Amino acid sequence: LSALSYILQYSESGKTTGLSTYVQGYRAQTTIRNCDMEGFFRGSALWSKVVETASRVITLKCCETEFTHEPDMLYFNLLDSRDNPIGRWYMRKSGTEPKISFCISVLAPFSDISSIWMTKLKQEIAPMLMQFT
Repeated sequence: LSALSYILQYSESGKTTGLSTYVQGYRAQTTIRNCDMEGFFRGSALWSKVVETASRVITLKCCETEFTHEPDMLYFNLLDSRDNPIGRWYMRKSGTEPKISFCISVLAPFSDISSIWMTKLKQEIAPMLMQFT
């Protein structure tokens, strides 16, 4: 089975109720073109500013995960107040075009607030990426 085909089912009470087939939630992506791709890498000043910004704007617990096959992808598992997984946020450079994208994907109960987070993140991260060029 594909790891993405199952997620923890989120109940109204805020507790997980077991594994279930993925239910449509909220997903949004922002792409910034012609920006400082070379300055965005793990350990850079730009990386640190993005981590600080995302951690401040996303008002859930953000647990960073590092992938050895893609070390310069900033990836957060998002957890609710009870440490239940409710989604993910990531930012990565394109391998084929001069662009950086960030994306959020959350369970349906978090759709409205996630839309607000993405608007704020775009407003704050886009200028950072252009400033470092």
